[in-house]
Amino acid sequence: MSERLFVLLQHVIPKLALTRLMGYLAGLRAGSLTHAVITRFVAKYQVNMAEAANPDPTAYATFNEFFLPAP
Repeated sequence: MSERLFVLLQHVIPKLALTRLMGYLAGLRAGSLTHAVITRFVAKYQVNMAEAANPDPTAYATFNEFFLPAP
């Protein structure tokens, strides 16, 4: 999805619905789809995986788990 379309959708969809949708998607255990999203995020934002709790992007079951500190 282009960035321009994504921004446009943010202005069209009610904020609370958008927040809940993103929260739902971030908590989804979607296997290879989740791994692909995390890998793309790491590449796009040049995340230094050496600083991560687990440097393997495919080790995280959800997108939320990628951001949470290790227990």
